[in-house]
Amino acid sequence: MLFNAIPISVVATALTLTYLASPPTLVTAAPNATPILPCLQAIPAAGGAQLLTPSDKAFPQALLGADYRFTFKPVAIYTPASVDQISKAVRCAAAAGVAVAPRSGGHSYEGYSQGGLSGSLMIDLSKFASVTVDASTNTAVVGPGIRLAPLYYKLWEAGQYVFPGGTCPTVGFGGLTLGGGYGMTGRMFGLALDQVVEMTIVTADGTVDTVSATQNPDLFFALRGAGGGSYGIVTAFKIKLQRVAAKVTSFSYSWDSGKAAQVMAAYSAWGASNPSTKVTTELNWDSSGSVEIDGTYLGPKADIPGLMKVLTDISGAPSDKDVRESTYIDSALRWTWTGETDPSTMQDPVPQDARYMKGSSILYSKPISKATIAVMAKHLAKKPAGATAAYAITDLWGGKVNAVAANATAFARRNNLFGIELVVEWGDYQSAPGKPDCAACLDWIKQFLLDLVAQYRAEYGTQLVPAYQNYIDKNLPDWQHAYYGDNWAKLVAIKGKTDPENVFRFPQSIPVKV
Repeated sequence: MLFNAIPISVVATALTLTYLASPPTLVTAAPNATPILPCLQAIPAAGGAQLLTPSDKAFPQALLGADYRFTFKPVAIYTPASVDQISKAVRCAAAAGVAVAPRSGGHSYEGYSQGGLSGSLMIDLSKFASVTVDASTNTAVVGPGIRLAPLYYKLWEAGQYVFPGGTCPTVGFGGLTLGGGYGMTGRMFGLALDQVVEMTIVTADGTVDTVSATQNPDLFFALRGAGGGSYGIVTAFKIKLQRVAAKVTSFSYSWDSGKAAQVMAAYSAWGASNPSTKVTTELNWDSSGSVEIDGTYLGPKADIPGLMKVLTDISGAPSDKDVRESTYIDSALRWTWTGETDPSTMQDPVPQDARYMKGSSILYSKPISKATIAVMAKHLAKKPAGATAAYAITDLWGGKVNAVAANATAFARRNNLFGIELVVEWGDYQSAPGKPDCAACLDWIKQFLLDLVAQYRAEYGTQLVPAYQNYIDKNLPDWQHAYYGDNWAKLVAIKGKTDPENVFRFPQSIPVKV
């Protein structure tokens, strides 16, 4: 049954997530000319808008996110309830020379939604969490502050619609989509940003604009792949919705400890064999030696043995497997890793992923070589002292991600076959904020990245090592081109026109000039 223009409002209740960076040279706005707090306090608090300053009791908790490592202190945290309030707050910040840091969910790997440095104005978009579905056009208008799990559930309930995005249930829609957005249907439908057909944005002068392929097309280009905090605050996204078969298959294969390198080689060969775009997978290689391949196939369970034959012929039979045929929403719930079995629990996801952590990434356009696998085996042979987890996730890319030209959106990394994400974690959600960094953990991931970079350069014959901007990392060499490639100069030019005073800035934002 289809439903026409169903309004669904969801207020995100999960904790927001935040992270840090060490800044390169920034082009800053004018020195403080107008005190920002009186200006913000003068904005009417209609709709439950809230202003918190460091002297407020609620400020420390509002500042916290899933990564407790970051201790930046914004000049204020403003939670608006209307576009007009956002516009006024941005004007206040611009007049005071204060940087603006929008936060939709806060999963920035370097704390940029917290500003990336102290003294920014953090604008929390958690009240912008509505979803309105139009079944007549198979589109929806979505607020940036809704979390992924509630979004998936609400779209499904509104007519069994599907949106391709990530798996973490508490990631904010806005940040994910503006930076890319890859998940368990990515090979079939492409990136989250590929589904966006229109956006409403508040720019640095407080103007509210519509952007699309025909309205402000340059800004539309920039926002889809480089829009996370550099050009303005997107307050609404109009997106295309997808549909899948009544039954899909989610699967998990695992192998005994000690077989990780062999399985990784098999996974590389299988991925390079161009399997069906209906399947999207990730391989998880943990420092304990365990290895697991998880995936979603948009088809029946009976197809799985044939689909995975190339992989299992090389890797050997898995020691354990769990293959389930179900509805799509049950599959999406499985990959939230919450352990829940009732999809209705997705409406209010628990921020079980809060911890201290550090991440990075590299993208590969060819099969993963034996030499690269050897580098991975070296660093994953032992968990660093003090870490609770250390692992690498290898996503199979390709499919519809590759179908879009590298210069069609700001997302330049379209020709890749695999993406490797490195992660180290310490502490957990119950840990008290303020725990010192785990030096051994940070050194482990730094050396892991440097060794992979060196191997990539030797193998590909280039100094430029491509990476995924949604796993942003301040330590990545030449991040400007690693993330944005040949689109960099165009993105800088658009920034200079859209935000000449650099109101929206953080340590790895798009600058106003090269």
